[in-house]
Amino acid sequence: MIKVFYEELNGVLHPKWVILENRLASGDSLIHYQIEGPFERFSEEDFELDRPYVSVSQGALTVTSPKVVSINIQQLHMDLLKQGLNPNSIYEAAAFVLLVDDLQELLSFDVRKYLTIKAKS
Repeated sequence: MIKVFYEELNGVLHPKWVILENRLASGDSLIHYQIEGPFERFSEEDFELDRPYVSVSQGALTVTSPKVVSINIQQLHMDLLKQGLNPNSIYEAAAFVLLVDDLQELLSFDVRKYLTIKAKS
C-alpha cells in the first residue's frame, strides 16, 4: 500500500510526500510501483527511527506504463554518491520518499486531486 505524508494548511491536508515500501531485491535495476489507491496516511510517528528513508529525485524516476512509476537503482546510487551519502543505504532503507510534485509532473495528471483530504476537526 502506498502511504502519503500530509501537511495541514487551513484545515485541509495537502499531500507532501509519497512513501513507497522498499521492495528492492539484490540485482534489481528498477523497482516498479502502481500509483493508485487506496492510500494510507503516514504521520511523523510512523517513521522508523532506526532505519533510513531514501529520498528519490525526479531524475531517478521513470513512467513504465500508465500509473506505474519505476525507480532506477543505478541513478539512485549516483544521486546518493553526489550527495556524499552511502549508496548501499538503499538496501537497508525502510522506504523511498518521493515529492508529490515530482510524481505529479512525471505522471502528467493531477495526483493531488486524488490525495488531498480534509483534516479532522
